[in-house]
Amino acid sequence: MFTDIVGFTRLGQQDEERALSLLEEHRRLLRPVFSEYGGREVKTIGDGFLVEFASAVEAVRASVAVQQLLHDRNDSVAPANAISVRIGLHVGDVVHDGDDVYGDAVNVASRIEPLAEPDGVCLSERVFLDVRNKVDCPMGSLGRRELKNVEEPVEIFRLLLPWTKESPQASVLLERRRVAVLPLVNIGGDPADEYFADGLTEELISALSGIWGLRVISRTSIMRYKGTGKAIPEIARELNVGTVVEGSLRKAGNQVRISVQLIDATKDEHLWAGRYDRELKDVLSVQAEIANHAAESLGGSLLPQELGRIESGRPVDPEVHSLYLKGRFHANKRTEEGLHRGIAFFQEALERDRGYALAYAGLADSYLPLAVYCHLAPRDALPKAKTAAERALEVNSELAEARAVLGAVRSLYEWDWPGGVHELRNVTDSNPNFPRARQILSECYISLGRFAEAEGEVRRALDLDPLSLPIHTGAALVAYYRREYAAAIRGCDVALDIDPHFFPARMYRGLACARLGRFSEALAELDQARSLSHSANLVLGAVGEVNALAGQRDDAGVVLRELTEAGRHRYVSQYSFARICAALGETEKAGDSLIRARQDRCPTLRFLPFDPAFDGLRDEPRYLEVIAALGLAN
Repeated sequence: MFTDIVGFTRLGQQDEERALSLLEEHRRLLRPVFSEYGGREVKTIGDGFLVEFASAVEAVRASVAVQQLLHDRNDSVAPANAISVRIGLHVGDVVHDGDDVYGDAVNVASRIEPLAEPDGVCLSERVFLDVRNKVDCPMGSLGRRELKNVEEPVEIFRLLLPWTKESPQASVLLERRRVAVLPLVNIGGDPADEYFADGLTEELISALSGIWGLRVISRTSIMRYKGTGKAIPEIARELNVGTVVEGSLRKAGNQVRISVQLIDATKDEHLWAGRYDRELKDVLSVQAEIANHAAESLGGSLLPQELGRIESGRPVDPEVHSLYLKGRFHANKRTEEGLHRGIAFFQEALERDRGYALAYAGLADSYLPLAVYCHLAPRDALPKAKTAAERALEVNSELAEARAVLGAVRSLYEWDWPGGVHELRNVTDSNPNFPRARQILSECYISLGRFAEAEGEVRRALDLDPLSLPIHTGAALVAYYRREYAAAIRGCDVALDIDPHFFPARMYRGLACARLGRFSEALAELDQARSLSHSANLVLGAVGEVNALAGQRDDAGVVLRELTEAGRHRYVSQYSFARICAALGETEKAGDSLIRARQDRCPTLRFLPFDPAFDGLRDEPRYLEVIAALGLAN
């Protein structure tokens, strides 16, 4: 946190004695507030403070408390004796030198503070992503700003304090172009049609994502509002969007009626509304009509490739499209059972129509997580993912979902890191509203040790999908493999605040606690992860590793035997064996397991160079053999 008194230099030139008196009073008032919220005063810089906080949430709360305190004080004094301060906040790594701190994070915070208006608070996008939904004060975007000596523009947000003036017009326009498409409500009365409503919601999100200049919140965040009954202004604040699309559908036989409204959430005013009566075979054309109306209302236009994709789409048998939507409905659950059920529906759709690109893309995107979470052997799942993605692209070369899967397979299965990164970069450049590609790219950057880029991509993904459990956990992954374990725990906590049953966040939280020596807490977290995942072998590997690190060698041995028995009936990742053996100090066995994981082309190997589980093997010949085969630096 940087603070600065507004107009202090001018006041000092006019009345030095009064200026110094106000400076001392300002320091007496602010210091107790910093302490109350866990802040550490690093130093005073002229008429301002540099303060360090362990929590972004507490830093924001302290900022509000400071401004409220000064606002109340100023109401009772003459205007000439008012104390007005600006506050700037940023999150990042710092270098400690005695009691002082240095580094890029300090420099960025110092550049943000002057952007605040008098009596105001400005914060970086990183702070905003850490604190949204956790503080009562609303926030508004001021857009991306060029900061001196900072390479890339930084999106700046400001706290909308009760006494702040109206946002400038540019800020309002920027927020309006952040759009959330709420889940379409199925009012037909048949619960079996829920898949249809969810599927059309997803397709509408995809169509709106093709409007130039819009940032459209992704499906995984949107579906958390299904059936909640929350008011639109509340949803808009939580997602930081200025425009909301809501609607309903009624399906009867081969007829469907879709009603849609476009709402300015800041004013709670309707921008546009439409109703569409269609036969099922024509329902896809509604996407283009709604997208065009939205583009006109928001002053944008469909990207040429998106307009071409919609207009050139060939007619699809309604039964085939229905099977595809059912496949999406189940695959989007991301459970092992849901993914397999999704695959079955996609395959049935393709049996009826061998040229249906979306069904191929659905297949590709289902086989990928089955391999990543070690539900299927990589050699069984990932070639199928690649084949399906390539077939989808033969039919439609613009399908971002298929291209992202192809980039993932090239990196984590074929170990073609430049090719994978290139493919994923092309996807994010041409489809900036597709957060999944950014999440996959972030993990590729972790493998390559490019942590700043990994963090940047996961932050951009969160901007598009702020309630995504995998992406929040992806942010924790960046911190974990960078050895910032406290930050990894905070990232997992954000995911678990959204859904306490998400086992990957429980698993990484447990691993991070163990690295900080908090073994009881770690084992409690991993026990929950084990239960939630039905003893997934990746979780068992983490359980055994932490048992060994905690000195519970017998318990680690029990987990090894459990993994061995499970491997008689289904695929078990050898990476799980390796991490337990490494923690037990059984270096040769760990090396042998890594060799077998390489032969299996286990996707988890992508984290090997930076996984603290293998710090004791960095010079072991078999470890080095695997690193060389991966094409990664040790």
